[in-house]
Amino acid sequence: MTVPRPLPSLLALLLGAAVALLAACGGGTNGGIPTANARDLKSQIKDVQQAVDDGRCTDVSGQLKQVDEGIDDLPPSTDTQLVRSLRDGADQLRSVAVDDCSAPTQTTTTDTTTTDTTTIPEETDTTTTETPTTPTPTQTQTVPPTTTPTPTTPQPPPVPEPPAPEPVPPPGTPGGGVKPEIP
Repeated sequence: MTVPRPLPSLLALLLGAAVALLAACGGGTNGGIPTANARDLKSQIKDVQQAVDDGRCTDVSGQLKQVDEGIDDLPPSTDTQLVRSLRDGADQLRSVAVDDCSAPTQTTTTDTTTTDTTTIPEETDTTTTETPTTPTPTQTQTVPPTTTPTPTTPQPPPVPEPPAPEPVPPPGTPGGGVKPEIP
């Protein structure tokens, strides 16, 4: 985490310059600062402080230049001692603003420690109670399944094989190949 550097001296200078401007201001210019010039200088000094507070250090030189120009634009009737005090204040403002802008920002590092904790459950007494159970008789009725006869087609009886044909005598055998029986 980056913490902006406190600007107490810049704030004190701003308030001191504002008080000096208000004390020296008057409706006229009898050595004092005219109201419009005082208002402009206060605004320019606040702009320098805001630029430093916001870290817009590149804007600070332009803001400081406006403060110097505001002092330069004071009427010639302004008291010379007051003008000198304003220039000294502007120089201090410049010094503080430049120092605050060039100073490194403070960084705060936070160490975090993690602690592991384990919770062990308390021991408890466990009592087992047996509850007797009585079986309830169950009646079961078995119903035979209904069967539907499957119609069958009668098969014809097997056909016997025809007898083997008698051998035919080879040609050229007398009698057709049958031997006569002689009684």
